[in-house]
Amino acid sequence: LFPAQPPSEVVLPSKDAIDRQARLELERLRIRQQKARANHVDFWRDYLDRSHYLVNFSDYWHLLDQIHRLLGPLPDGARVLDAGCGTGNFGMFLLIAQCLRQDQHEPAKALQYVGVDFVLSGLTQAKAHLLRVAAELRGKFSGIVRPHTAMAGGLACADLNVRLPFPDHHYDRVVCTLVLGYLRDPLFTLREFLRVLAPHGKLVIANFKP
Repeated sequence: LFPAQPPSEVVLPSKDAIDRQARLELERLRIRQQKARANHVDFWRDYLDRSHYLVNFSDYWHLLDQIHRLLGPLPDGARVLDAGCGTGNFGMFLLIAQCLRQDQHEPAKALQYVGVDFVLSGLTQAKAHLLRVAAELRGKFSGIVRPHTAMAGGLACADLNVRLPFPDHHYDRVVCTLVLGYLRDPLFTLREFLRVLAPHGKLVIANFKP
């Protein structure tokens, strides 16, 4: 602060500098991920326990709404994979959207939703949240919406860093929200998403970084 320095001009970093920084951050991430799996799971369990505040922000719900819009019209019985579902926020949004859609269209077959995460406690919370939302919808809109005919839910404990436990071309839609940038090898996981995605299906990814 002393002696006073003349103000310096703000200079935008070059693309090469940004690329170098991205590689550096990726390398730091890989080093951190060399920790024992147990510690890794503990870290993300604590993260999910603290992430519940996200639902209090309207921007987060706008994000979920944008993801839902990008999925496009969902045909009856469509299979949707929520990769890295955490505590089930997108699953809850999808359930509400499907129930409201029932008022205009009675599906011949319920939407098939599968949420995947490798933190078991997060999946336990996701199940509780989905059941609670379904109960609230039945209570508040009895006779108008029927959650069990709008969406069938399933949860699976799986690590996105390894091969997904699903057959090729199994899902009509794949969603990955704010997860991809934390994975050990994002390109490998992207290839897995494309492997399980049905022909003419849609993959929607939201990420903090390019």
